Amino acid sequence: MLFALPLELIESVMKQLDSRIDLIHLAATCKQARLVCRPRIFACLKIQIGKECWNDSSTSLFKSLTRGEIDVAKLVRNLSILTTFPHRTRCLGSADMMHHKTTQARALGKLVKAIRNVIPQFVGLQHLHCDLDPSCGFKAADIDVIIRALAVLPRLVSLSLNFGYGPFLLVPPYLIRSSLSRFKNLRSVEIRGEANSYENVIGPLVSNNSKLTRLAIIGRGPTLVTTFCEIRNYYNLRNLPITDLSVGCCIDATVLSFIPYLRHLRITTTIDSFIPSEFWVALTRMGIPLVTLLVRDTTDALMEYVESYSGLEVLSLSPADVRHAEAFYARVLQRHIRTLRKLSIEITSRGKWGVGPCALDALSRCTKLAELNMPIYMHHEVGVVYNPRHFAMDLQQFLVLLPNLRQLYMRGPTPTHEFTGMCIQSAINYFHSDSPLDLVVSTDTWVYRFKTECGVYVLRCVGAWKAVQLPWDSW
Repeated sequence: MLFALPLELIESVMKQLDSRIDLIHLAATCKQARLVCRPRIFACLKIQIGKECWNDSSTSLFKSLTRGEIDVAKLVRNLSILTTFPHRTRCLGSADMMHHKTTQARALGKLVKAIRNVIPQFVGLQHLHCDLDPSCGFKAADIDVIIRALAVLPRLVSLSLNFGYGPFLLVPPYLIRSSLSRFKNLRSVEIRGEANSYENVIGPLVSNNSKLTRLAIIGRGPTLVTTFCEIRNYYNLRNLPITDLSVGCCIDATVLSFIPYLRHLRITTTIDSFIPSEFWVALTRMGIPLVTLLVRDTTDALMEYVESYSGLEVLSLSPADVRHAEAFYARVLQRHIRTLRKLSIEITSRGKWGVGPCALDALSRCTKLAELNMPIYMHHEVGVVYNPRHFAMDLQQFLVLLPNLRQLYMRGPTPTHEFTGMCIQSAINYFHSDSPLDLVVSTDTWVYRFKTECGVYVLRCVGAWKAVQLPWDSW
């Protein structure tokens, strides 16, 4: 009966299924269900190859593909190939260690051969992640074979390669350039691993893919120095189409001269990396306005940059320096009150970032906020006497001023603290409006999630996941 419905309704029902297991169970009911669910079941495929995965279902599927027993490769849109072999060591071992290395080498040899033969079957593949960790035993020739096999995929637009963090990869630059030059249609590239392992990888990918808009570099060492020098000297590029840049490595002053090449940059994410102040100064001078900014630490130069323009839509500060709290609430927010949709403030202490009257007043002006992550530790301003009940009323009035708010994440003291209880009560009272709000309250001890389930508001403790229905009279 389900599949007699119009196609639009069937698609809506399929989207409600939570996991791949649900799709498999539905596909087992009848032949028609199998035809509908099969493309969704194999749309995302993760294959694990390693010592502990010989009996894994994904490994069995991979073996079936290599033997030609099943024809599902054409249905896969997102593929991940993960290697779980133990990392190789330099020490000379016993006979058992030599046997282990020989067995692993044979397995990797079979894997490389299988990848070379199977990858061309994934004609509809769009996103690919592949582990090429040399500390697991991969050699330069193996990586060259795998990359050449990947380059023949006609619809591949997103490529993610993990070269690991071991000191064993010495890939000749000519191999990398000749292999990677075959990619022509990539729009997203993500490279992970030790800087010395892939410093010659990014240049060919950037130069040969004119539609590349996202570049993520996550590793160790000053990777971008070698990368951008190669782009300038070897490939003679002057205008990069990159709009989304994620940096998880160190940046030094050499990279700053390449800021003019990033005129199209709109999204920047820093992951456990040090970004010098000169980077933000260069963005300010070039007038490059970011719409999404996710940073680890706040600096004076960063505050001056976000205050220099308008139009920021997504902002995450984690952690935020106490010295920049007043400037942020007083001046920075005022520049982006008409565009800011998502705001996250992570703090390491209960300093001036805690919400007070001034902070609530500044946040209430951002009427387009849909997601807000804020601390609810009280910030005691001079001449202001705090009362938890008064603050709870202020918080409730603050929520009313944000008609587009759909997700609120608050952090406060212990769950027994009166102040936290009042804040939860104010947020729950907001549910009386027609706006569906997903509330998460994180305390020093627990995390509570409050949302609607089957029309009933339920408070869940994330630690124990015990659902407790809260009658309104109990508050």
